[in-house]
Amino acid sequence: MARTLAVVLLATALALGLALGLKAAYADPAWPNGEPALQLSFNGYNRYSGMAQSQDGTIGVVWSRLSPTGTEPRWLTLTQRTASGWQTPITLRQVMTNINAPAVAYLGSTWHVAWIEGKYLNAARLMALSADQPTTPQVIHTGLYLYPAPAMVSAANGLHMVYAASESSADQGNLYYTFYASGGTGWSTPTTLITSSQVVAGGQNGSIWRARIATNALGTEVHIVWEQHIYPAGSNEFEIWYVKGTRTGQTLTLETPKRISPQGQYATLPDIALDRQGGVHIIWTELLSPLSSPSAQYIDYRRNLGSEWSIPTRIDSNPAVASNLNPTYIQSALAVGDQRICVAWHASRDRNDKEELLLTCSQDGGSTWQTTVNVSNSPELLSLFPNVLFTRQGTVMINWLESHSTDWMNDYDVYVREEKARLFKLFLPVAMRNKA
Repeated sequence: MARTLAVVLLATALALGLALGLKAAYADPAWPNGEPALQLSFNGYNRYSGMAQSQDGTIGVVWSRLSPTGTEPRWLTLTQRTASGWQTPITLRQVMTNINAPAVAYLGSTWHVAWIEGKYLNAARLMALSADQPTTPQVIHTGLYLYPAPAMVSAANGLHMVYAASESSADQGNLYYTFYASGGTGWSTPTTLITSSQVVAGGQNGSIWRARIATNALGTEVHIVWEQHIYPAGSNEFEIWYVKGTRTGQTLTLETPKRISPQGQYATLPDIALDRQGGVHIIWTELLSPLSSPSAQYIDYRRNLGSEWSIPTRIDSNPAVASNLNPTYIQSALAVGDQRICVAWHASRDRNDKEELLLTCSQDGGSTWQTTVNVSNSPELLSLFPNVLFTRQGTVMINWLESHSTDWMNDYDVYVREEKARLFKLFLPVAMRNKA
């Protein structure tokens, strides 16, 4: 009996030790260089947000608020951080239908915002407005199905926007593009860049989801990534594809599209950014089967600095999963600065159905990545859907949504957190150091 009890206790201790060891192995340290998190919204039920920066360093954050009961108006809200700090949020639009997936960018002297209006996955419309004329929004595209979330970027020649959508209820999303010229008065008629099955081999059906865009400073080079779905008989395949375009006047000419994710990998939710030298950097989420509930997920990275594409690599070797409370794949965001590349994403390490906001950076152009840190530090909440950028001072700023109640599907508030001001070493000439 004593021996049996000892065996049971030993087995329990080993199991507990293994569990604790696994959890410790995947516990990300707190972000030591971050200022306190700042809550921008205070009324809950804010479901989507976007963030961008103006040429003078002003930060803009936009978000949409749902209706808690279905009877209240939905809001589109914008706030900005100027030299004097964060300003009082302003309401840009108030309607009785859903406002989803807002994107924001700065052009000329004002913020521009684009969003989906209506019930996504059903017939919705893509709309846009400028913050200095919020009462006269432009309807860019109507009768859109799937999830036509806009991605928008500002360049010297104007605003560039892409989105993936279907014009019928069938899962046959195309890649669309529209342009707002600098000094212009509205968005151009959308054009189809890539059709749903254009890059799919063998006559199989396909569909494009989630597109992201980056340009050079002039806006003459346009770089786009998207999530390509392929539907062979009896299964689904997800891939990441990329295309480069050259804009001359009113014409955007595309090169041959290229698959970025490895053959046979389930890949989703890409993002893209350029460095000052024109190097292209792409991230995406790698899914380990089954797709319905992946056993593990990783953030993968690939770059092209001018001659060839690097081998796809995982920026963090520790596996992660997404929550079952708000079904989703892990979504990541990418920022490329003068000296660093940073990636933010949401994930759970121990399958506890709560997700933290994580961050890792590279200081050597993406060759190696630093230890991942926990930005949100809210283990009992869900922290989701990050945006990330480098401020004009070279600090990292992250925007995300954090759960406000146990209504995990809808009730969130909008947060930002910024890196503490960086200290740079001053290297003096030898003669000056000797005099000192």
